[in-house]
Amino acid sequence: MKTIAVVTALAATATMAQNAPLVIAFQAPASTSSYYTPFLSYLPNISGIGVSVPWNLIDNCSATTHCVGQNDTCPSGVYQWCGLDTMLLAYINSGDFGGKKVVIIVYPENDSGGSNTYTPQYVFSSTWAASTEVCPSGGSCPLQDVAVCRAWQGNGVSVTGTFTTNNGAVWNAGACVTYPQPHSGLTCSGAPYGEFSGFPVVYEKPILVAYQDFLTALAQHYNPATGTTNGKKIAPYIAYVRAGMAAGGENNPICATTGITATTSSGWPSGKAVPAGYVVLPSVNNAGGYQFVADSAGTTGGALAQPAWCQSPGCYTGPDNTVSRWRNSGVPGGTSSGNVIWPGPQGLGGLEPQLFIDNGYLGTWALNNPTSGDGAGYIATMTSFLSSLNSSFPWDISSHVGPPQLNNVAYADAEATLAAANGIGFGMQSVNIGDGQALASGTFPTSRNDWVANFQKYPGVPVHHLQTANPGNNGVWWAGYPIGGANGPAGATGIVVTSGTGMNTATVYCASESTAVDCSPLANDYVYVGGNANTALNAVWRAACTSGPTCYPTFSVPTAISPGTYYGGNLWSLNYWLITMPFAVQHEASSIEVYECDLDYAFGGTTFPPAPDGCNPPPVGLAGDDPTYQLVLQNTLTGQPTMTSVHAGTFVGTNSTQF
Repeated sequence: MKTIAVVTALAATATMAQNAPLVIAFQAPASTSSYYTPFLSYLPNISGIGVSVPWNLIDNCSATTHCVGQNDTCPSGVYQWCGLDTMLLAYINSGDFGGKKVVIIVYPENDSGGSNTYTPQYVFSSTWAASTEVCPSGGSCPLQDVAVCRAWQGNGVSVTGTFTTNNGAVWNAGACVTYPQPHSGLTCSGAPYGEFSGFPVVYEKPILVAYQDFLTALAQHYNPATGTTNGKKIAPYIAYVRAGMAAGGENNPICATTGITATTSSGWPSGKAVPAGYVVLPSVNNAGGYQFVADSAGTTGGALAQPAWCQSPGCYTGPDNTVSRWRNSGVPGGTSSGNVIWPGPQGLGGLEPQLFIDNGYLGTWALNNPTSGDGAGYIATMTSFLSSLNSSFPWDISSHVGPPQLNNVAYADAEATLAAANGIGFGMQSVNIGDGQALASGTFPTSRNDWVANFQKYPGVPVHHLQTANPGNNGVWWAGYPIGGANGPAGATGIVVTSGTGMNTATVYCASESTAVDCSPLANDYVYVGGNANTALNAVWRAACTSGPTCYPTFSVPTAISPGTYYGGNLWSLNYWLITMPFAVQHEASSIEVYECDLDYAFGGTTFPPAPDGCNPPPVGLAGDDPTYQLVLQNTLTGQPTMTSVHAGTFVGTNSTQF
């Protein structure tokens, strides 16, 4: 077995231990894979494995209803746990799993690719919609809707045409509507509709009931008292289960709105009872047009007792009657709702077209649709439901930004509040070196999806999970690339700084000593330069891609960094462990889910497929094993946060922070 190398000089920088998080290999190879045996050598050095579970992998018994019952032999008609259990038991029985943990991540829909194949097809059937489970009063109940937009276009069968920033469509088994009307640029075709590759409207009754039934079955199966023989064996090893709310294991209502001007927030309600996490867009004394999130449930003040709406992103108001306070989400919004795509919870068939609202997805529909009969919001419903299962393991959800803007942390803040209120864990899936930069500079939000603030605000929840961002783009993942020295290939080595107006421009040309290296996968995101001859360049930067036929990472630098070519060092990806792991420990993460590519780099192995579908093998990327990666992992597992940590303040200018 491989063991972690210890570098004494680096270990000396460790400080007093904090609560040590788990480190989970969330892409652990299947036990039937050729990578399984090599991966076992990593197990002594990490906390356990993560497994992504598509819903229809388990619940695929019928075209009209869900599976029923549990059985370790998986006959037809029961939930099909056999494949997953076989993989987990292979790890548990391997002899290397003593004290290790399993994390299960449930995918109710695909998380990417623009075409959904993970939701069981019975969810969309008229038979399921009319079942007594979905429609207990009988009669005709609304069918399950799916939506498409430029971000999620489906497979091009039921909706065809040209997708733009502002158009989309919604359909179910019996109807299809395009938006905006009448000239959307899209056409519905193929009625009656028999394919549902669009993104499901997750709070509608058919999918909501079916998903809750599935999660109930999962909790029953992996329970030391009620599970099957295999389920009981696996149950003690489960650290937590993350139930995806929308888009894989995440919480992103894709295609709910299109266009950046759509605002679906409510006004401040005078003298009304509101739930925790309620989102408002006050119309009075809110010059910035900011959204605010309720920190607690309570009753607002009267019309003349409206709180003073503070105008600094991230600030808090004073108390609002019995609502403890409101938080400025930092997101100014417009007032147009014409680009809403999703219907309300009763769907197209329930005559609620284009009624998606923030609070309906989050805490409540009732204040906005008081005559519709719609009740608790989706996240409030799901977190309360998960709490009611009294499972033998903790539940966890993603606390994710929402529409319309990509940086709308009102959703993340509300979701964290609702999760905490129900004793559910939460976290996010893209921790990276930009979080440390934001926190050091004081820029709001001080971390992606505002996780740092929410972990601090809600310390008592059972899980604070983080998953590192992809170590690269376009399916080419690697920890870093060599920048190269002066003797490398002409025109393809070093960091070239050129003069500009106000700021200079740095372009990174990666190379080994003899060969140019394509480090373009690290463009268009945060990067870290380390070990360069010009120490002023050794910092976090927000890289773009140069224009032209070839992409090179480029970023703006202060004019104090003089034009010239600077050699040596490495260009590291946005999830560079020497920054992200200590930062996570320092800010109360209880679990860090890491990419297999980074484990391969740390230990010099091959346990994941090569690019273009996975890790970028040497000599293109930096070759492991890397003792510094091994040491920062060891420090993390013992709660030692400091190896390379964030210094307060910013470097010259506003777009770099030194470490």
